[in-house]
Amino acid sequence: MRGNVRMSVMEAVSSIYRVSQLYISDKAKKFSVGRGQWYVLNRLLFDEDGLTNKELADDLFVDKANITRAVKKLESEGYVYHKCSEEDLRKINIYVTDKAEDMCEDYHKVFMGLNNVLLKGFSEEEKVMAREFVYRMSDNITDYMNDRKK
Repeated sequence: MRGNVRMSVMEAVSSIYRVSQLYISDKAKKFSVGRGQWYVLNRLLFDEDGLTNKELADDLFVDKANITRAVKKLESEGYVYHKCSEEDLRKINIYVTDKAEDMCEDYHKVFMGLNNVLLKGFSEEEKVMAREFVYRMSDNITDYMNDRKK
């Protein structure tokens, strides 16, 4: 906040994102996972395992070259492996390893800690409202970007 003037929603979201990246980077060091790999591993570990590089790139709105680098780093750390698709041998699916599954709880605690920091001082009702508002904004921009692809 500058003086008594509040930031725009985009400035606030951008600020939260930048500072949250510092929080995540610091906490993720023990997993040898950098910011570039963090969201790829999250997507596979907590949302949907077995995606292709293209699906990851599309889902995360990142170019395929960045996904390829992230997957290579995650493979070298032993968190993911790739396997040819049974339906289409031209496709390569990315899966989490037992090592990734074993650290899942500790890894999830990083997010829970960040959520606790972000929602400090909020009532339970405010926490629900904040989550709903942020997800609506996320859905809005995701829908917009997906519509542009069509």
